[in-house]
Amino acid sequence: MLKKIKIHSIIGNPWVVLVIAVLVAGLLTLWIYHFLSGREAALKEQLAAQLNEGRRVAVMVPVRNAAPGTVIDGNGFAAREIPADLVYEDMILASSFDKVANLRLVRQVRQGQPVRRADVEALQSRDFSDLLKPGKRAFTIEVDMVNSTAKMLKPGNHVDLFLISSTSPTAAGTDKQTARLLMSDMLVLATGQDVRPRDYGEAMAAQAAEGAEGVDTNPDYDSLTLMVSPEQAARLALAQKVGSLRAVLRNAADKTATPQIAVSEHALFAGGDEAAIEYIVGGRSAGANMISKLPTAQDIGNAISSALANGGSMGGSAGGIAQAQQGAVANAANAMAGRPASR
Repeated sequence: MLKKIKIHSIIGNPWVVLVIAVLVAGLLTLWIYHFLSGREAALKEQLAAQLNEGRRVAVMVPVRNAAPGTVIDGNGFAAREIPADLVYEDMILASSFDKVANLRLVRQVRQGQPVRRADVEALQSRDFSDLLKPGKRAFTIEVDMVNSTAKMLKPGNHVDLFLISSTSPTAAGTDKQTARLLMSDMLVLATGQDVRPRDYGEAMAAQAAEGAEGVDTNPDYDSLTLMVSPEQAARLALAQKVGSLRAVLRNAADKTATPQIAVSEHALFAGGDEAAIEYIVGGRSAGANMISKLPTAQDIGNAISSALANGGSMGGSAGGIAQAQQGAVANAANAMAGRPASR
């Protein structure tokens, strides 16, 4: 027969008591751990809620209902503090007002509602083609420091385009440069990849003067994108092949059409010659000077005076006058032929 196990003998066994104590301690430790973890999470959430409730962030809002096209300035917009947990990433903070000053809204914003990036003209996410008017095209030309007015051209500026090319590169001895007006009053859409309007640059300059960080004080670009018609795009494409283009800045308010201008090297260096009428003499041998000058009034006057002086010994005044006229004509012919005047 099996012997009955006495309870007092089990309890009296020290090993059994030790095992029971370890199990109870482990369960108690596990319960305390879960309790404290839950309590800690609850305290963290409560503390965060209290901090967010007390922390407020100033955002930019219109003081009245703002219609599309409204210019952002200090008169129509103000700062409003709202709880930090209600601030979204695309909301414009009051501290960023200088970055969007003078820009325009592209959609309506109600009074007191925070202005978002998509509401502002230059900050909204849109395609570059949206800047083009119907029937217009975007054409890019290369520029350098000189050709971009020392990198001071901005989107929204207007320029005149001059073409510098050879007058007749195929003819021997006539490879002269000519500068002529190609297009007038062209709108600059972008400088490099910058499409921000020129008013934006004024805000950036103000921030740079205040020592703000992250402001590009020295914009670097090597191209201009212009808004052109399809025909103008074809002319520009051809002009880039036959010569070089020079962009000349003009006042945006100046709507006067620039007259046609063409300056050649000959005209450039002939400015210091004596004022006279030039004419072409035909029938000369090769290498001879084909351009002569018609004598000036002073040359003819001197010739007449010389002839009158020579004719003073003649008996009659009519003969002296005739002699003077013949001498004047002869001296004029000599002057046109490049020979010295006769005495």
